Amino acid sequence: MDSDDGRTPTPEEMLGLCRELASKVKPFRGRPAHSVLTHHVHGLMALVQETCGSPATASRTRNSVYDPHMVSLGGQVIETVFRGIDPAISVTALVNIVLNARSLGATEGKRFRDFFPFYDSEFDAATGDLTLAPGLRLEGFELVPPIYCS
Repeated sequence: MDSDDGRTPTPEEMLGLCRELASKVKPFRGRPAHSVLTHHVHGLMALVQETCGSPATASRTRNSVYDPHMVSLGGQVIETVFRGIDPAISVTALVNIVLNARSLGATEGKRFRDFFPFYDSEFDAATGDLTLAPGLRLEGFELVPPIYCS
């Protein structure tokens, strides 16, 4: 990072900027959102809805006591799948994702392939070509230049 006059800032100047930034930026409460987990839960919610016809539902309370749990069979499937992937994922996190998705309509009218469009597609190891799943067609492809941070 260069300063306005073209020279590299001194460590003291950088420390001063860090102090100024720390005084202006306030921390968020709670755990940060896990966007990858959220995306996969939404995809699994859509799959359950698509295959079983019933939505995945959850609740934060049971008999008026705070006890996050999955209410429907679809919700229990989601909990079981993610327990198998990573036992450290809390039921509370999954319940919050399901409840937020339902309140915001994040999965309303969406199908599994809307979340994972290349599911069941494969790369041919010999040629490096992408073999798409049935019903898919690739209409355009551009290489994206790498992003470098300096």
